[in-house]
Amino acid sequence: MSQSTGEWPVGYRTLVTGTLRQLSPLSVGGDAAEPGGVDQTAFRDGSGRLAIPGSGLAGALVETLSRLFPDESDQQSDWFRRISGKHTSGADDLLESAWRVRSSRLADGNNAVECRQGVGIRQATGASASESGALFDFEIVPAGSCWMFFLEIDTWRGGAEVEAAAFLALGEWSQQRCWLGGGAARGLGWMELVADSIDVLRLPMVPDVVAEWPDNSRTPLDAWDHLAALDGVDRIGGADRIQQEARAVFAELPDTGCWYVVIDASLEPGAGEYGWDAVSISGHASGPVANLQERLIAPAGETAKSYRDRFKPDHMVASTRRVSTDGVPVLPGSSLRGPLRHAVSKFWRGRGEEIVDPNQGGRSRVSENPDRVARLFGLDSRSGRLLVRDALPAEGTSPRLAWLQQHAEDEFTGGVFGSAKFDRVAVMSGRFETRLVIEARSMEELQPLCETLAPGLSLASAGFVPLGGGKWRGLGWVDWKWSRLQVIQAGREAAVDILIEDLELDLMGHIARILEETA
Repeated sequence: MSQSTGEWPVGYRTLVTGTLRQLSPLSVGGDAAEPGGVDQTAFRDGSGRLAIPGSGLAGALVETLSRLFPDESDQQSDWFRRISGKHTSGADDLLESAWRVRSSRLADGNNAVECRQGVGIRQATGASASESGALFDFEIVPAGSCWMFFLEIDTWRGGAEVEAAAFLALGEWSQQRCWLGGGAARGLGWMELVADSIDVLRLPMVPDVVAEWPDNSRTPLDAWDHLAALDGVDRIGGADRIQQEARAVFAELPDTGCWYVVIDASLEPGAGEYGWDAVSISGHASGPVANLQERLIAPAGETAKSYRDRFKPDHMVASTRRVSTDGVPVLPGSSLRGPLRHAVSKFWRGRGEEIVDPNQGGRSRVSENPDRVARLFGLDSRSGRLLVRDALPAEGTSPRLAWLQQHAEDEFTGGVFGSAKFDRVAVMSGRFETRLVIEARSMEELQPLCETLAPGLSLASAGFVPLGGGKWRGLGWVDWKWSRLQVIQAGREAAVDILIEDLELDLMGHIARILEETA
């Protein structure tokens, strides 16, 4: 259990504002504005502006808190009930939560969205699965977008714990452990609360301040400077400062908090030792083609302009505009996570274990008794424990593309077989950065998850986890290069934080060492 110490001044409200920045594209589902649109549309308010509903933010914040205090979450302690909105007298008695999170809107007012495709792949053949729902699309907000965040804490009803708990949860968000919306396991909705943007006002319980807030004639941000100038209002800011304030209440965090293994990696098409390892992961041809044309490698004897003018490929690479940049290629988290799952499944099948392919009629068979791969990667009815972020081009790099002309050949004549002439675009060079996170409720749960994934990481670093389309024709065979490994318990400093200089990832060795130290 957490320990509460020290005296606390009587408060009225605590207001928190900041900026949420997307580390990857964001998918927030909502009702389609018109019939016939994409399967999942971005949420918009009555004025057509993109918005993250306050309920979604509040849910994510409470979930983060439950990772820090799992015992209070399970047992519904008094102060946790004041946050979750239940009376202390009974779990079925509802009460307004002491946390009030407003819906967020884009800071720059840019409401542009992009379409992204998703598909389930059969492990045996690498082809699209025939399962219902295996092919779908959805709208995303580009990576780098920033959202305004506003939280109001009722410290009069909630007390010191509900404020300190919010500060601790927001501290996790400032460490890039914030996941919003759908598809977080597949790379979408990775967010951070910008540490320097956090600003806090503590409003005292005095008549002049109570009369000024709430003020429905102004937005919270418009009223901010006016409130900050009132007598008795305490203003603090920054992630470090609010952590200090929170630790004055929770002197010790529980030992039962969740654990994370965080692995940073990069993929570099064109840097392989056995040839030119290009990558082709298809996306919508309606994407930002005009910007990608500038990245084309023109063939010898043809000017870049004439080559770009006739650029009309059958298969475009997946791309994103990424705020403040031109269109850039992207390796979606789903396109990294899926091949990793296939490689891990094949490895453990080779060890004699029964591993079910969920995209080949196996979803119902494995849902009640999941195998080790299903426990790590998840199912429709079970959340996965591995999250893989979209791989975006590293800052300062400029990926180059090639327009490949391909055909099926008639073995008798040596010419094109019938009408089997097609082309695709591939990323020929560049460096893409991604992050993998394994999460578990305890170190004991974390160890078998890491044991399951470790063979897939070894195969990926050796270049045997092909990505995207055309892997049977030489595309997608790139090396994964590991750069950093962290083992972290929620709310604490990293227990392990190493830079991997020799590109060897002894994941199980590091987990074993942490187990010995925490025993």
